[in-house]
Amino acid sequence: MTAVAVVAIMAAIAIPAYQDYVIRAQVAEGLTLADTAKTAVAEYRAQRGRWPAGNAAAGLPLPAALHGKYVDSVSVGEQGTITVHFGSEPPSKADTRIAGKTLQLTPELDNQAIRWSCRSDEIPAKNLPASCRQP
Repeated sequence: MTAVAVVAIMAAIAIPAYQDYVIRAQVAEGLTLADTAKTAVAEYRAQRGRWPAGNAAAGLPLPAALHGKYVDSVSVGEQGTITVHFGSEPPSKADTRIAGKTLQLTPELDNQAIRWSCRSDEIPAKNLPASCRQP
């Protein structure tokens, strides 16, 4: 009986931690897909001295064409900001806690080098990769 209680307590602790890990892995897919857009935005900026206004200007396919198992689209907006939208409709397999939510990557110039900041007002910080958590 004691062994069953110990296993139940361990499961109660481990399952939520595992679920958070799964969500962070799904968010990481969005960051991986955004790498292509980050490169395109940086090249556009280096060649033209300004930020692209959209996917087409950056030489990227339509936002919906940049998708994955958990991500519906990756789009480039004003000032080179990249928005990753997590799927909320099938066939997306995004966890319900991130489904329909967005993650934004914003370029900032730092002595002609581009530094990317990552944030989401919709996804809890515990579900974001360490590089996206605000200090």
